[in-house]
Amino acid sequence: MRQFYLLNGNGEKFDLMAPTSFFHAPDGLGSAKTQSFLRIGDFYKRTENHETQKTPNGEMIFRNYEDYHTFAMFIQIEPLILVYKPIDTEYRLNCTVSKFEKSEIDHKNNRLICPITFTGTSKWYNLRSAITAHPFGKDAKRYPYTYDYQYYNSLAGILEGTNNSPNEIPCILYIEGYCVNPSWVVSTNNKQISSGSVSVELIDGEQLVVNSRDDNLEIAKYTLQNEYISNLYQDAAIDKENFIYLPSGNFKITVRDESLSSITAHLELLEEYDTV
Repeated sequence: MRQFYLLNGNGEKFDLMAPTSFFHAPDGLGSAKTQSFLRIGDFYKRTENHETQKTPNGEMIFRNYEDYHTFAMFIQIEPLILVYKPIDTEYRLNCTVSKFEKSEIDHKNNRLICPITFTGTSKWYNLRSAITAHPFGKDAKRYPYTYDYQYYNSLAGILEGTNNSPNEIPCILYIEGYCVNPSWVVSTNNKQISSGSVSVELIDGEQLVVNSRDDNLEIAKYTLQNEYISNLYQDAAIDKENFIYLPSGNFKITVRDESLSSITAHLELLEEYDTV
């Protein structure tokens, strides 16, 4: 059975499949393009071709006004992420609610039926972790997260994986404390393609987050529970690329720091889709 839920700016989750607040008759999950053509004699040359902004829509069916109000308050806390799981894979869409109408209770069915439209600020995407231990790493640990994270401790953390897309893709790099002035190098086929570093001391319980997604570029400090602490963009090296875009094919990211502690890091690949 397919599933929908929302995440808000506080990291809270709202189940859109609950009988008290149900997302009904979803539409707009497919793909559409905006195209323009120039006529040249009996032929037409395409002059514009891009994906139309995503606008999933449907109806929110509420049991009562209290459930309506709870949802209305939830969506005020942006940014919002609409999550759609048709079978086994979760697809995400960064979005805002562009229309949310309020109706009166339908006394025949004893429900509020409220049309809603989500306007996407990204393509659909999913997150895929790609973690490989350093050859001299040890003490591998697994944790019960939603994604298949695997952590390895080593003096130089090496994250290896494969980008199956023909295009380079952004990713999110997480480096946990304790560490001092972490740095990283991205390479493919033994050739360095980018690097970055941040002048910061992270204590236990903190992490550096380097988000290279165009609509959410960020270099910041968070807790391990993903609670925002501070912006670190101004502490990043001005002579390095810092944001990470993974090349098509195999890649390797080497993470180091200036302390004698081991490195704990993980990576999320953001694979994008025109339709889900």
